[in-house]
Amino acid sequence: MNLPHSRLFNWGVTLAVSVIPLLAGQPHRAYVTEIRTPSFTGYSMLNTDIYGSLHFVPLDGKPTAAAVSPDNSRLYITDAQNATLLVIDPDTDAILNRIPVGQQPNRVVVTRDGKRAFVSCSGSGATWAVDLVNQTVVGMLASSGPLALSADGKRIFIGGTATVSAYDTATLAWLAAVTLSRRPIAIAASPDGKRIFALGIPNAYPASSGILVIDTATYNVTEKTIPGCLQPADLYLSPGGTRGYLLCWGPPYVGPGAEVRYNAGTTIFDTNTFTPVGYGPGGFADNLRLSPDGRFLYLWDDEGIEIGAYNTSNFSLAGGFFFLAPGGKSDMAFSAPFYSLLDPEAQLTAMQGKRLESGACAPGQTFVITATWKNTSSNHTWMDVRAEIAALGGGNQLLSQSFAPSGGIGPGA
Repeated sequence: MNLPHSRLFNWGVTLAVSVIPLLAGQPHRAYVTEIRTPSFTGYSMLNTDIYGSLHFVPLDGKPTAAAVSPDNSRLYITDAQNATLLVIDPDTDAILNRIPVGQQPNRVVVTRDGKRAFVSCSGSGATWAVDLVNQTVVGMLASSGPLALSADGKRIFIGGTATVSAYDTATLAWLAAVTLSRRPIAIAASPDGKRIFALGIPNAYPASSGILVIDTATYNVTEKTIPGCLQPADLYLSPGGTRGYLLCWGPPYVGPGAEVRYNAGTTIFDTNTFTPVGYGPGGFADNLRLSPDGRFLYLWDDEGIEIGAYNTSNFSLAGGFFFLAPGGKSDMAFSAPFYSLLDPEAQLTAMQGKRLESGACAPGQTFVITATWKNTSSNHTWMDVRAEIAALGGGNQLLSQSFAPSGGIGPGA
């Protein structure tokens, strides 16, 4: 959670707090890479709590994919034109570094500890491993395509022409290559770490598409189809892993300018039975993203000027973001972390100058925040902390507290 004020205290505090799943009034960011015209490119920073609010940052080159560091202090964007990974301070928009990678980088993921990034480069047919601490390339993996990190962060899965390859994220050692019957265009890892879901499409229609489920222990593959989804285009899993969201295209038709277009919709399916449990919006969407807390579905058309946000509880339109120019929106990355159902506890240390962030929690659950504030110019009391927790929108049910002073000023009365 982001505290409303970045107060710096001179003592450590450990809190156990029961909170609501999304705290009111706390801004969350999303970053959308844009290629509006060959000479007008960059990214837009969205405040997902205030629909319509965006901030455009121009960039040279061709920004394609984006990822955010776990502490939200860095934004990483791939530049396909200059074959680099941009390291950006999202608070100042400053480009801090340009790390050379392979040709045409178009996907990027960051490990949960924030120490390593993997950049898939379609022009080179390989994935670059980048040490984000030293900001240097430390290796190259002989696969490129859709990326997914395992739940424990120890393996990265990379989709190929008709394969999914697994590598060790620490040693970069090759672990397995799983042969598939279809080309994977999207892959997702289940939160329990047991399965990889690969959305596979045939080389030519009307052959059927399907979901190829990989057992991460044995690397065995089970093929599943989702009834009613003619041409699936994208795949995301809910935070708890019980639901899958498929962007499904319908029969093609000729649109303005004689281009081929598809009516689209979202199919929600049970990840155990693979039967549809609901249907959501789609319109003419080409892209789907699910917020990391699973509460909102974001859809947009490559040729449009708007990203629509929908409640996943009833698929009502929650709001939208309108852009200055149509087209060219290729990726959307969210600030971390959002709330999810993955972990009953979240541990976090907030250091000097950093806002207090939380990890995962579910309604009514208890988690522990470990926070350390230093270099204060005034003495703040425990009531200051409790007041800030209370300001988070209902998450003020204090269960326990303890203090570990780090300096001369204690917690006060």
